[in-house]
Amino acid sequence: MSIGAQKVVVIGCGDWGKNIARTLHGLGSLHGICDHHSSEKAVQCTKDLKVPLMDLETVLEDSAVDGVVISTQTASHYSLAKRALEAGKHVFVEKPLVPTLKEAEELESIAQEKGLVLMVGHLLRYHQAFETLAQWVQEEKLGRVLHVNSSRKNLGKIYPNESVIWDLAPHDLSMVLAIFQRQPKSVLASSGNYAVPLHGDEAVLALDFDHGQKAFITLSRLSPFKEQKITVVGTAGMAVFDDTLPWENKVTFFESTIEQTSLEKFEVNRDGEGTSEKLSASEPLNNEMQHFVGCINGNEKPRTPAREAIDVLKIIQAAHLSVKEGCWVDL
Repeated sequence: MSIGAQKVVVIGCGDWGKNIARTLHGLGSLHGICDHHSSEKAVQCTKDLKVPLMDLETVLEDSAVDGVVISTQTASHYSLAKRALEAGKHVFVEKPLVPTLKEAEELESIAQEKGLVLMVGHLLRYHQAFETLAQWVQEEKLGRVLHVNSSRKNLGKIYPNESVIWDLAPHDLSMVLAIFQRQPKSVLASSGNYAVPLHGDEAVLALDFDHGQKAFITLSRLSPFKEQKITVVGTAGMAVFDDTLPWENKVTFFESTIEQTSLEKFEVNRDGEGTSEKLSASEPLNNEMQHFVGCINGNEKPRTPAREAIDVLKIIQAAHLSVKEGCWVDL
């Protein structure tokens, strides 16, 4: 499905980069692939999609290129994004945006000065099930939100140079911020490192918001089962987005509530099965790339702009400090 004449180059063609390239190709917006190592995957991908394998200088100098998607190792994000923005290209960067706040704020400033899109890849914000959940919150279907509980577990890839907080937490933090529409006041985090000596592969984060609202996030690379779930509890009901379930059951509303009727009495209303939203299958990456192209066209504003990436990075840094100091860290 072609959605516009915008021409985008994917920089970095690893496992995820090639998925992005195929998605942009399906949208009619893939102009080429740039891969520093000219890897076998990149070469094969250019052949499959019938687009050129381009070097970085050509990409930056080509006036036909409207935007780039950066899907490389985090350490290279800052330099690549800065060069692309300075060359007048709209930029999408896979999470995390950059390693430091200073770099993130500089990139945001350059993009604003040049009137360019700078968008970060928080994929789950473009998941139809989460969009439904967020809409329920906005419409106050759940009443006033009391707390959010998110869990991301798997027995997956181990990154020896990244903690599980750095690698996995951005997904959940992005969703939590979208639900509360503001930053937490403080963060408490604890982690354990078992597979990787210097970096935690298990972690728990607690986020304290105004008015007693809280969020709890559990992360693990050492789980025997896969779990990708976020639960929102409100005064008028509860909702669960479970990405491991079939599409027709991914997001469910429960009319379950607890009300204190006296000092020692509580009225518990249970909705054991809940009501699931009957969603049809929709690829979040396709939605995300379609949104990026729409932003380049000027038809939309980034749902996950650099500012959100900065907010997420502030929480991650506070969480790492909390692990080190063993106490709550104010934001």
